Amino acid sequence: QPAIWAGALYYMLSSTLAVSAFFLLIDMVERWRNAGASIAPHESAGNAPFLSEDLMAADDVNLDDEQQALYGRAIPAGIAFLGLAFVGCTLLLAGLPPLSGFVGKFAMLSGLLEARNVGSTAWGFMALLILSGFLTLVALSRAGIRHFWSQPMTAMPALRALEVLPVAALLAAAIALTVEAEPVMRHATATAEGLFNPANYRKAVMDTEPVPNPVPQEGTR
Repeated sequence: QPAIWAGALYYMLSSTLAVSAFFLLIDMVERWRNAGASIAPHESAGNAPFLSEDLMAADDVNLDDEQQALYGRAIPAGIAFLGLAFVGCTLLLAGLPPLSGFVGKFAMLSGLLEARNVGSTAWGFMALLILSGFLTLVALSRAGIRHFWSQPMTAMPALRALEVLPVAALLAAAIALTVEAEPVMRHATATAEGLFNPANYRKAVMDTEPVPNPVPQEGTR
């Protein structure tokens, strides 16, 4: 069905922006949490960051190096940017509202439900579509809790503009894709219809009259 493929094309564009932003974001998050090391300190030690060696909750987990409570402190701007960007990528990849990932998945589900013959394959694809979004949400939520919540807040390294601007631009493009969903979806629908009906494209190409080459003027040969 062209409607299903139109939603898939829209979701592919949205997920491409999200994966690109997520790829750039991960490097900044890892550099912040690992203090420049290739692996986290708790991974090299073999224990969880929020548990003691005997798997009991540590009493000083909410204290900093100076034994001061971490509650009520302002979140640095760099950490706030990383957290908000991570949430935005999670919403896009999981297909949750209000961003463009939800629009693409909703378009695919609507196309499946509006089909004349909804067979077992369509129902299986629908279940897989919903299940993949749920598993993505669970996996990224666990990763977000691990990196942004369970570990004590460490010093935030300086974020360069060359690092922040590409991530912000990709997320802004995803937001613009949500705001301008109607014209983008209209173009995706036309593309899907062209894939299902290539005769119109062939006719437009074959019926076009060739343009003759310009006649060279004397003295320019």
